[in-house]
Amino acid sequence: MGSQKPREDRKPLNVPARMRLGEGWHDIVICNVSSRGLMARTRTAPPRGSFIEIRHGSLCIVGQVRWSAGARFGIRAQERIDIMGLLVGRKTAAADPVSAERRVRARPVPVSANSRAESSRRFARLFDWGMVVLAVAVVGVIVAEVAGKTLRTPLDRARVAMEDAGAAR
Repeated sequence: MGSQKPREDRKPLNVPARMRLGEGWHDIVICNVSSRGLMARTRTAPPRGSFIEIRHGSLCIVGQVRWSAGARFGIRAQERIDIMGLLVGRKTAAADPVSAERRVRARPVPVSANSRAESSRRFARLFDWGMVVLAVAVVGVIVAEVAGKTLRTPLDRARVAMEDAGAAR
């Protein structure tokens, strides 16, 4: 007999949800859940080792894909999963990811206000653009200064020549 601890019971479900993998969102169906993981199905399962975010209502589950087989995959969640939140927040729509994929455009899932990762990304994008604008402004000032100095010498000579010509009359 091995000394493995027994596997935690899974609660069977049929709950539609959204999964973020990289930059894209995909429809999934959560098939079963325990306090530390879940099994789901989708059109094409994410690769093993991927980090994903699953949203259902206001519930957000972040985890790593531990296994993937065909359209099914299993994740290990970073934090305990609110099983009752999944049950209470259950939607009544059909939970078929294939028909859900046929929709023209899925509505974007709103990011919760306390999502540090999303607010950090937004700040980084704004900071990057701010630095680009600052760099362009500095280069513009330098170019204007060099152009002014370059044109100032011939214009000064022309002004002196015109003053001399006017004084000679």
